[in-house]
Amino acid sequence: MDDLARDISTLRKKEGLKQEDEGGIGEFAKGAFVKILLADFFVVLAFLGWFIVGLLQKYGGGAESPILDSFRANFETLVQPALGLLMGGTLLGGALEKINGNDDN
Repeated sequence: MDDLARDISTLRKKEGLKQEDEGGIGEFAKGAFVKILLADFFVVLAFLGWFIVGLLQKYGGGAESPILDSFRANFETLVQPALGLLMGGTLLGGALEKINGNDDN
């Protein structure tokens, strides 16, 4: 019975050391990266809503659509960088998970 208690305490000490080591700058950077991608995802969803409202205005209400025109005018400066950040971040995150061996597959 003493061997079992000693093994349990040794295992708990090792697990405690692992948990302390994992809280470094890498975890902070990963958390910040995930938060940025999550925020960007919701920004892209807002742009999608803007586009859909513009389409509904154009094809449901009349020939002119100031909402769709403003979306087109801001597409290159606002929407494309947000889409690029989301796609690039997703690819980078997947590649880093694959390299680190944290992939479930």
